[in-house]
Amino acid sequence: AGDPPEESDEVIEILTGLLQWEPKPPAYSGADPLGDLQNRREQLRSQAWNTEREIDAAKAFALRQEGFSHEVVEQSVRLKSIGLYKKHDDGAHSCPLCNGELDETIPSATAILHSLANIEKQMDTVARQRPRLDAYITEREEHLSETKQLLDENRNAIESVVAQQDAIREQRDRQGSQSRIIGRISLF
Repeated sequence: AGDPPEESDEVIEILTGLLQWEPKPPAYSGADPLGDLQNRREQLRSQAWNTEREIDAAKAFALRQEGFSHEVVEQSVRLKSIGLYKKHDDGAHSCPLCNGELDETIPSATAILHSLANIEKQMDTVARQRPRLDAYITEREEHLSETKQLLDENRNAIESVVAQQDAIREQRDRQGSQSRIIGRISLF
């Protein structure tokens, strides 16, 4: 620091003072935070992948369920709209075409009425299940969002550790150069 000395005695005194220099040990904890962070990253990626698969499966199920519902409603509306098969609460049997009284039940008409009743029950079940399915999909999407947030935090931590390791490497290189210079000074 300051102006260079002009006398050789001053130079030797400064160089002798430099021989007392010792390198500082790098600030290194000895643990492997990068390895731990990378292992955690792989766990989070696997978790995110599994959650995405669950969401895809639930949405595919919802689409199939919606297609089923649409088809069943369409068929039911067709049969009901023409009034071909009517329910009779009094237990009487009627002809599906002319609506006249019959002495016996027509098996196919009874089967169709029974099928319509079953379809209506299934539609009620589908309608009741849909909110739970939507809630499940929403919960899985929130979980995926949280996992992606953790992945972002993990990436930032990895970048920080890598930057810290680069700084430590630069410090070691600089100290190696300084040690060589001190060695040359001591040789002089």
